[in-house]
Amino acid sequence: LMSEETQNETPRTLLQTAMDYAHFAGHTHTRPFHLLAALADHPDYAPHLENVGFPVDDLDLAIDAVYDEFVEGERPKSLLSSLTYIGNAHFDNRVVLICDAAQNLVDKMDHGPEGKAMALLMLLESSGDTYTKHVLNSSLGFSADELLHMYSASVLGSEGDYEFEFAEEQDNDAPSPDGDIVLDDHKVLNLGASLKTKVFFQDTAIDAIEDSFLEAKAGLKDPNQPIANYLFLGPTGVGKTEVAKQTSNELGIPLVRLDMSEYSDGSDISKLIGGGPKWVGYEQEGTLTGGVDKNPHCVLLLDEIEKAHPEVFNLLLQVMDHGELTSGQGDTIDFRNVILMMTSNAGAVEATRERIGFNNSANDNGKADYDAATKRIFTPEFRNRLTATIQFDNLPKAAIPIILQKKIDELNEYDGCLNNNITVRASDEVLEKLASDIYDETQNGRVAQRAVQQFIRRPLSRLILSGTKDAEIELQFENGKFSLAQTPKKDPQPEPTQISEEPYEPPVLKEAPPGLG
Repeated sequence: LMSEETQNETPRTLLQTAMDYAHFAGHTHTRPFHLLAALADHPDYAPHLENVGFPVDDLDLAIDAVYDEFVEGERPKSLLSSLTYIGNAHFDNRVVLICDAAQNLVDKMDHGPEGKAMALLMLLESSGDTYTKHVLNSSLGFSADELLHMYSASVLGSEGDYEFEFAEEQDNDAPSPDGDIVLDDHKVLNLGASLKTKVFFQDTAIDAIEDSFLEAKAGLKDPNQPIANYLFLGPTGVGKTEVAKQTSNELGIPLVRLDMSEYSDGSDISKLIGGGPKWVGYEQEGTLTGGVDKNPHCVLLLDEIEKAHPEVFNLLLQVMDHGELTSGQGDTIDFRNVILMMTSNAGAVEATRERIGFNNSANDNGKADYDAATKRIFTPEFRNRLTATIQFDNLPKAAIPIILQKKIDELNEYDGCLNNNITVRASDEVLEKLASDIYDETQNGRVAQRAVQQFIRRPLSRLILSGTKDAEIELQFENGKFSLAQTPKKDPQPEPTQISEEPYEPPVLKEAPPGLG
C-alpha cells in the first residue's frame, strides 16, 4: 500500500500529470480524459487498479486508440518534466470535482488506495467527458454498475485479485417487507459527491443535504416521519430545483413535482388531496396524495412553496409530523419513504437589494434577510419540523461556462441530435466569451439556458429541418457575433456496445468515432 505521505500527495500528482498532458497537447484546460490517462500511467495507482482486477493494460491500449484523435499528436509515454505548477493550472471544473469527490469517498469510508483508485474511475465514468466515457464504456465494455461492483469489492479491503460475477440486473431500490425503501448504501454515501459534479458552486448546501440524509438512512430518524424535510432558500437559477432532480436520478427513485403557485386559493386544497363526496368529481384523486400513492418512494418537490395558501402548510404539518395524510376519499397515504424538498425565493429580493446611505453596495447580509423572510412567511411549528433550512448562494461568473457546457451535453442527448448523428460542441474560449456577455448575477444559471436556446437550439433546429445529418456543429464567435459552423462526420457513430454476461475476456478495441467529444 502507499505510504500516508504518498496517499496525501497522490491527488496533487495526478492533477499535475493531467495538467502536463494538457500542456503537452496545447490544450488550454485540463479535462477528465487527461486525468484518466494520468491515472493509468501513475506508478502507484496503476498497480492498485490491477489489484482489484481492473485491466490496466487494456486501459492503456484503449487510451492510445483515441489519444491521437483527442490531441492530434502522440501520447507521451512517461511523466513530463514539470512544465507548470498546480497553483496556476487551468482546470475543467469537473476534474477538480472528481478528485475532491473521490477523496471525500475515501475519507468517509476509511478505505485504502484501491478504493480511491476505483472511486476515481467510477466518478470519471459518471461525470467524465465523451472520450473518457468512450474508453470505459465502448472500448473496455465496463458499465457504471460493473464499476460500482468493483468499487464495492475494493472497499471490503480484501487482499489479492478479485473475481466478479455480475448478476442479472435487479431492483436494488425495491421496498422491503416492512414498507421502508431499501437504497444501495453506496448510492447514499456517494450522493453528495455525485451532486457536486452536476450542481456547481453549491457545496455548502449539498453538504448539509448529505449530512442530514445520511442520518436518516442510518436509521437515526423517527420512523414515522418522511426520510427528510428540506426547505431550499435562494434566488432564481442557483440550482434548488436541480438538486431535487439530480437527487432523484442519483438514488434511482421517481420525482413528483408540484408547482405550488397553482394552489394559492383556499378552494385549491381539494386539488391536492382530492374532493370529498360533496364535491363534483370527488372520485378524482388529488395531485399530492395521488402522486405519492402511486410513487410511495420518491423525491417530492414542492416548488415556490411560499405562494401556497396557508391551509396547505397545515396539510404539510401532518405530513412532516406523522408521515401520512388522509385523502379526500378517506384513504391514508404513507409519506414515510418520501424525501420532501420545498423551494422558495422568499428573501431573495431583500438579499440582493442595494443599501441606502454610505453603504450602497449589494446587501452583504443575505443570510439575515433570508432568515427574516422565513420567519415572516412560515410559522414556528412549520420551521421546527424541517430537517434543514438550506440557503443557496448566487452563482459566480465562473459557473456560467460550466453550465453552458452541461446544457450542450444535454442537447447532444436529445432525439434531434441522436437521430441525425449530430454532435454540438464549443471551445473553452467561446464559452467564456459567451458567459462574459450574458452573465447576470440576479438571473444566475437561467442566462445559460436562454443563451443555449438563442445561439444553438434555434439555429440548429433550422439546420436539422433543412436536412443536416452526420455533422459536427460548433459554436463560434467571429466578427462580433456567435454563429454555428458545421463539418461533416467521416463515419456514422457505431452502435453502443452490448455488455456481455460472459466472464471477462480482454476486449478487442474499437476505433474511436471521428470527431468524438
